[in-house]
Amino acid sequence: MAKAFASNVSFLASTSLSATNVAVTAATKTFTRSGGSFLTDNFVLGQNVNWTGFSASGNNVSGPITSLSSSQMVLGGATTLVDEASASGRNCYTYGGIRDWAGRLEALLTASGWIQTSDAGQTAASALVNATASGQLLGYQIWRMNDALQASAPLFIKIEFLSTGSITNPGMAFTIGTGSSGGGVITGVMVARTAPVNMGAGTAAFFIGSGDTNRLCFFLAGNTLSASLLFSIERTPDSAGADTSDGFLLLIHENSSSSAVYVVNQLIRPSLLHQATSTALGAFAPSGSNWALGGNIGVCPIRFFDGAPSNPCRNLLLYLDSDLVRRGTADVALYGTTRKYMAIGSDSISSVVANGSSSLLIRYE
Repeated sequence: MAKAFASNVSFLASTSLSATNVAVTAATKTFTRSGGSFLTDNFVLGQNVNWTGFSASGNNVSGPITSLSSSQMVLGGATTLVDEASASGRNCYTYGGIRDWAGRLEALLTASGWIQTSDAGQTAASALVNATASGQLLGYQIWRMNDALQASAPLFIKIEFLSTGSITNPGMAFTIGTGSSGGGVITGVMVARTAPVNMGAGTAAFFIGSGDTNRLCFFLAGNTLSASLLFSIERTPDSAGADTSDGFLLLIHENSSSSAVYVVNQLIRPSLLHQATSTALGAFAPSGSNWALGGNIGVCPIRFFDGAPSNPCRNLLLYLDSDLVRRGTADVALYGTTRKYMAIGSDSISSVVANGSSSLLIRYE
């Protein structure tokens, strides 16, 4: 059931209108611009859009385009509109961005065999809409593992999609527990709701991820790499690399301007009601700038600490940044099994590792 994805995604909508003079006629649900063309700006009939920047809050609405000309756009389902004279500062965006990057994660979870719960109130990625304010919750989903240990050692993750520093900055928050209420609340909480992870603004981004019924890891970064999110969770392995019911290895890392502003490295042991959290990953690595051995690049296992180091995790490995280009792949033997990994680059994750010349390989199979 293991799946791996790598693709470019969009953080923002590919179709947008900013700081434009637009008036509203409530009776006909019409937005009229005084210059330029909706058609030239690539808006199309039937497209779902989001308007912001109006003084009347009821005019900052979302909905489908039901009629369109060069100067006028009619919005279906807009019941809160009021007449408002033309003024500058009106903005209109499509929903392409959030539906794109959130859809990649949703597709990865589905293809990896995770099960989405039946909790009420969840929002499919295809139905997410753009934010109209910073710090706005746009929707959530709850997923659970689907392996042989799920019955005895369950794991549920709530993923919230939201805006962060501005309406164009996408973000996520996570809550992890042993069950869900059916109404969108995680029960048996092992990791309380994390601070919203800000992935920064930008028109382009890339997504790398892989998963199986017992694990998930993904990396989402903007085109400038000034902000990124790395998420990894897997069951604790035994000395042979087999899953145990003892706990989980969790990493959530937000990178901003090449420094970590939010890091969670946890060895979660629910049976002990204990979570060990640190701000740096544990890796036994050479201190020099040459890890090569013969014709092979050098990689180092990563361990999580709870008094003593865990057995090496399988989702992530450490490598020397100069040995592999970003998004390059390497086959690595770990626990006697060869697996494929992809490099994410030190400029997007340097703050989570002790050696600034090293970075992380994310499992890619």
